[in-house]
Amino acid sequence: GWAFTVCERDDAGAIMHEERVELGMPGLFNVDNALAAVVMARLLGVDYDAIRAGLAHIRVPGRMELVPSVDGHVLAIVDYAHNELSFQTLFKSVKAEYPDCRIVALFGAPGGKAHERREALPRVAGAYADHIVYTEEDPARDSVEDICAELVRNTPEGVSHEVILDREEAVRTVLERALACGEPSVVLLLAKGDEETMHRGDEYPEVKSDLAIAREVLLR
Repeated sequence: GWAFTVCERDDAGAIMHEERVELGMPGLFNVDNALAAVVMARLLGVDYDAIRAGLAHIRVPGRMELVPSVDGHVLAIVDYAHNELSFQTLFKSVKAEYPDCRIVALFGAPGGKAHERREALPRVAGAYADHIVYTEEDPARDSVEDICAELVRNTPEGVSHEVILDREEAVRTVLERALACGEPSVVLLLAKGDEETMHRGDEYPEVKSDLAIAREVLLR
């Protein structure tokens, strides 16, 4: 998580009061969200002890879940980011927080909706990631092969990328590679969070979640 200082100022801008607050959820953008929450809570008369207690233990399953490897060289970040805005926010924050790490991003695009993501997501990820892996992400009635092929076509020139259609295989592969390379790496497992179903056709079969696989591979 993050720790930050909240400063309350008078009308002239002078600091009247400072409080140190710890946020249980990582991510620079979550600090911005927490600051907005602190302001609203203070306007409602909530004291800082209650604010600290609430923010210190905040957690959303599958949202900015960090899974570090035992040796500390690999960090998996599991998150629900799935559209252009959330990608921009997440990648910018990760690049600032982990400037010396290799960034690998794994994601796909859904079937039957939000076709603009197939252009936007590779473009945004390609500006930050060292390598991109395209895979299955709730394809519904669309072909996973066709979705990934469209993502590939929209990948910026010169950006390293590949397709691994089976999502569990893809997650395991990128994590195993990161462990083997010995280079400090951040692996972003995006869009599915801790979901345990995959929308295929008209059905929702059970699958192993990105979060569960990351814990299996990195914490063994």
